[in-house]
Formats: sequence, C-alpha cells, structure tokens
Amino acid sequence: MRKFKFFLKYNLIFFAGALSILFLFIQHFNLYFDVGFKKIELLPEVFFISIISGSVGVLVYFVDRKLTKFSSSLVHPHLSSSRFRGMMDVLNFKDLLKNFSSFAFLFTSIVASFYEEILFRGLGIFLLFRYFHINLVVSVILIALLFGIYHIFLSKMAILPKFVAGLILGYLYIITDHIFYPIVAHLIWNVFIWKAWKNAYRNFLKVKNHVQVPEQKIWLW
Repeated sequence: MRKFKFFLKYNLIFFAGALSILFLFIQHFNLYFDVGFKKIELLPEVFFISIISGSVGVLVYFVDRKLTKFSSSLVHPHLSSSRFRGMMDVLNFKDLLKNFSSFAFLFTSIVASFYEEILFRGLGIFLLFRYFHINLVVSVILIALLFGIYHIFLSKMAILPKFVAGLILGYLYIITDHIFYPIVAHLIWNVFIWKAWKNAYRNFLKVKNHVQVPEQKIWLW
C-alpha cells in the first residue's frame, strides 16, 4: 500500500523525468528515425493517424476492460464479475482518491502515453530486433510481456490485460513503422480510462462507507 501511495504522489515527477531521460538518450545516439519518429508533412496523414490510432485506442480500451474482468475473476473468485469490475478493490480506490486528482490522472495519462510507447514500442522493439537480433514478432511479444509486468504496481490483474494491449500496440507500431500511431492510440485508451475513473468516482461517493464491493457496480476500468 505504501508503494502505491508513493507512486500516486510522485507519478507526475516520475513520468516527466523518465520522458526527459528517454529523449536525451535518443538524441545522444541519434535514434529518432530508428525508434519511429518520422516527419508528418501532409494534413491527410494527420487525419489518417487520428482515425487509425483512435480506432485502435478504443479497441485496446474495451479489450483491456474485458480482460481485467476476466483476471479479477481468477484473482478474486469469490466475487462475481458483475460485482467486481476494476483493477483494484474499494480500499485501494479510496486510497487513490486521496492521492490522485482527476486532473493529475489525465495529465499523467498524456505524459505516460509518450513515455511508455517510446520506451516499450519504440526503443524496446528496436533494441531487441536491431542489436540483439531477435525475431521481430518475438520482440513484440517480449516487449508486450514486459509492458504487462511493468503495470503490476496497479495489481496482479493488470498483467494479462496490459500484455494483450501491448501486443496490439506493438503490431500497430510494426505495420505503420511510425511511433506516433501507438502514442495516439495509447492516449485515446488512457482518456477513456480517465472518463471511466470519473464515473467510478461518482459511483463511489454513493457507496463510500462500504468496505465490500457493493451491488451498484463500481466501474474502475
């Protein structure tokens, strides 16, 4: 619980600092083109990126949500999926509300979209494929697995959904050869999660005195 509180309190500093270090690393070794930073010159390309990435982002959100419910049924078999729909239980959610404002969550989601995609999809896949000579498909799978394990700070239930999300975002990165596609998709995914958290907050206020997950269905994801 203390680690969770610490992360929520200092997440903005962490993501901003990590993103800055990533850009310094990429600039030092001149890896902008290699990790997928390509020029966007035409307005139709911007529109195409928005449409494709937006659609993938919505897909990732719903896949994440379904797999989270499935994972929760494995970790908490005593709770039915209709009564447990989130990444964490109500006690953790109370802790989240104390340390994490809606604005902070939205801002972190934006920064994290850039940081995580550049780190995992851009730099991670590039290094495994180019320097370690690992098959491209295997590289995508390995990075997706790391992406899932990386989110264990949320919950054990996060590993499977984030792994599958990492596969989808990795495939998007490979077929487009452009880092901005997964970044935008990840951003859309996080915005949907942010909206879900706002709805969860409203529902939570109605049942904040409950310790067990209530019948009203708390939407955490």
